[in-house]
Amino acid sequence: MSRVFRACVGCVGAIAMVSGCSERIGNGWDWNRMRTQPKYQPYRSSAFFADGKAMQLPPAGTVSRESGVVSAAPIAVNDRAIARGASQFHIYCAVCHGERGDGASIVALNMEQPRPPSLITPPVSLMPARVVATVIANGAGAMPPFAAELAPADRQAVAAYVGTLQSGAGVARAPSGR
Repeated sequence: MSRVFRACVGCVGAIAMVSGCSERIGNGWDWNRMRTQPKYQPYRSSAFFADGKAMQLPPAGTVSRESGVVSAAPIAVNDRAIARGASQFHIYCAVCHGERGDGASIVALNMEQPRPPSLITPPVSLMPARVVATVIANGAGAMPPFAAELAPADRQAVAAYVGTLQSGAGVARAPSGR
């Protein structure tokens, strides 16, 4: 490649980068309007809404992401659901919580404190299945959320399987209706 060609390519590249920052480029785009978008501030007035308030109640039936409510209908806990929960538990959970849910795994032993808790002893064993499913979805402490990896029905199946681990260990469990 000749030096003249490289110099031309360099000049064209520099011009393209500099012109990208210009207000003149864009043929009709209103860049300043994009930078200063009108918005309503909470607790201020609004001409848009009939009551004159900017902050409105959410529509009826909406559930906030922060509420922690499991959105799926409860699954029927049967052998098939327990088997699905066991499969998903061994894929996603056993790495940290151990095959038996006791918190003893090679990964857990090599983690900094706090280590993953035992799922078969209190306080986890006292949690209702819906709370366990919510923790699986949202994460807790150092545990990441698994909502993207596990569908709501799978999270509930894993929670049901954790219940079988707890009952197999002779641990008193919270009633499932709580």
